[in-house]
Amino acid sequence: MTCGNDRREVRDAGIGIAIDDFRTGYASLRYLAELPVSAVKSDRSFSAGLLHDPTCATIVRAVAGLARDLDLQCVVEGVETTQQFQVLPPGASVQGYLLGRPGTTAAGSAAIETGSARAWPTQTFRAGAGN
Repeated sequence: MTCGNDRREVRDAGIGIAIDDFRTGYASLRYLAELPVSAVKSDRSFSAGLLHDPTCATIVRAVAGLARDLDLQCVVEGVETTQQFQVLPPGASVQGYLLGRPGTTAAGSAAIETGSARAWPTQTFRAGAGN
């Protein structure tokens, strides 16, 4: 069995791995080839610089593009302002204080049960749409 088949079998079984703080520390591109990765999470240090540091903005776009091309979810951590949200790449998911403060598992469970939990995805990438 090849590495690709192993990853597909694990993903098909509903098991996924999110690489946290992608492109910092030990989060390596090699993991994308070796593990059944289903999502990458862009480190908050990059979203902090989205509005004033062209390098940070380019890194966030590159990580989102790589995730899109590999059919993975991309989560941008540390989104705290509407301005940061508005410049995110299409298709990226958001995590940060803009959406809400961290809470207890009991509060999270209650939000899910009452239907008050929500997600705010940005636009969806579309093939051939010039994204």
